Amino acid sequence: FRLGSASRYYLEYVHDDIFGWDDQSRSAVHDLRPGFEGELTSEPIVVADLAASLQLIADEGAAALHTGDLARLISADVVERGGILSARDLAAYRPVVRPSLVAQVGPWRLGTNPVPSVGGVCVAAMLRLLDGRPEATSGGSWIDADVERMVEVERLVLGHRLDVLDPSDDLERDAQAYLAMLDGLPPTARNADRPASTAHVSASDSEGSSCAVTVSSGYGSGMIARGTGIWLNNCLGEQELNPRGLHGLAAGTRLLSNMAPTVAQHDDGASLAIGSPGADRISTALAQVLAGYCTGGLTLQQAVNHPRVHVHRAGRPDEVVKRETDLTMYFGGVGATVRRPLPDGTVHLEAAADPRRDGAVRLVRAVP
Repeated sequence: FRLGSASRYYLEYVHDDIFGWDDQSRSAVHDLRPGFEGELTSEPIVVADLAASLQLIADEGAAALHTGDLARLISADVVERGGILSARDLAAYRPVVRPSLVAQVGPWRLGTNPVPSVGGVCVAAMLRLLDGRPEATSGGSWIDADVERMVEVERLVLGHRLDVLDPSDDLERDAQAYLAMLDGLPPTARNADRPASTAHVSASDSEGSSCAVTVSSGYGSGMIARGTGIWLNNCLGEQELNPRGLHGLAAGTRLLSNMAPTVAQHDDGASLAIGSPGADRISTALAQVLAGYCTGGLTLQQAVNHPRVHVHRAGRPDEVVKRETDLTMYFGGVGATVRRPLPDGTVHLEAAADPRRDGAVRLVRAVP
């Protein structure tokens, strides 16, 4: 496969530090020609064994990664290199189905990712605090007062996340308490508490189903498990996701997540699927796109394309934050679809992709 511009932009910075220490990883992303050693390749990426692994997963399903040959190869290689991911760990993992975290935005009822995702909590909190801004009467644009409010909302919510949610010993309790507190405050009082290689796909069909899926390998560890072609993640090493550091979590604890895939239902029967990669910018990107589309009168693509703001708490008093004027992958890569029934009985399907991360749209027509 060829690298998109967003992936190349990222790899230009980390191709040696992250993807240079593992022999298989290094050969996959680096130029091996004499005189070009160590440079990021301009050729299509070829990962040995990956095609066979993907075919095995297609044939055997998730079992291949948890109890089958791939699980054996991954755990053996990790343990051999000094890691602690055993075959027993892979076999014991189970997905957990949880009810959505629900939020109301104008005529749209949203269901987003619940705890242990803080991304969904932050999206819901920001939309509560925006309280219907921007309004469609502003001509579909964010006026200065709306932008100022967005900055204030981000400062409040992300500050609460850093101070309370990230270090919490009971994230579900503290997240529910925070959202309940916001629900109980009148809009004028809602200022009182001022303080990774991820991908997303949204899909809607003509039958009324909408689905949002976000997946992540973090920034990537750079390690390919021998014999599999599968790059392993670095999520335990991400400070955002594991603020207590290595071995700071009790065994069996579900890791924190920024991801917030979201679906929504409109009063008129329309359905929406939306999500984004972007680490801690996921929640701010989604809140702004949802606000612009659900209450601001923007079209779906206009809401995705609209300039974004993200509040970052400085690590030191003299830290300078760069003001970006060009589109950049830093602000996420929102992908969204909408299915809307029309009065004549037909269905309108709409999709929007984010140019910040080479987003793309595809319409698949059913074959009679």
